[in-house]
Amino acid sequence: MVAYEIRFTSRAERDFLHLPRQIQVRFVPALRQLAEDPFRARVGVDVKKLGGGEGERRLRVGGYRLLYRVVEDVVEVFEVGPRGNFY
Repeated sequence: MVAYEIRFTSRAERDFLHLPRQIQVRFVPALRQLAEDPFRARVGVDVKKLGGGEGERRLRVGGYRLLYRVVEDVVEVFEVGPRGNFY
């Protein structure tokens, strides 16, 4: 059962589609788990709450990051890219 809908902003979708194909494929199971519970990290999924008052979180897959926030029953992905672009 999927409890949350995953939505990408247009920018995040564009950035995701520009990632190497093998990285996109590695994100798929992590996104499925995120749809089940975006607040808790599980085996193989590295989720971390970020500082600030927006409730933003990041999902790490290898050297790549996906930033998102949860709004009601929607996980809104707003940034995707290599680690160097985030920190």
